[in-house]
Amino acid sequence: MTDCMVCLKHQELKKFTGKPIGELGGWLMTHFPVLDGVLATQGHLLIETQRHIQNFTDLSDEEAVSLGLLVREGTKWIQDQFKAEHVY
Repeated sequence: MTDCMVCLKHQELKKFTGKPIGELGGWLMTHFPVLDGVLATQGHLLIETQRHIQNFTDLSDEEAVSLGLLVREGTKWIQDQFKAEHVY
C-alpha cells in the first residue's frame, strides 16, 4: 500500500531506524526513527507488522503470539540497556 507511512518507511527501513533490533513472526522491532533530524528518547522502540494491516483483528494467530513475545523481549532489552525500573 503506497500511501501508508509505515509501509513506505519499511521500504527504506535502515534509512529511518537502522538495523532492526528484533524480528519475529511478521513483526519488526526497531528504534524510533529520526524525524527531522531529532533523535528519539533512548529506549523508545517501535514494534510494527511487516505487512499492511488496518486493525489488530487482522492479525493471524502467529502474528498475535509473536507480538507478545517481542513486547517481552523489547522490555527486557530496555531494562538491560538502560537499567530501567519500569517500561511502558
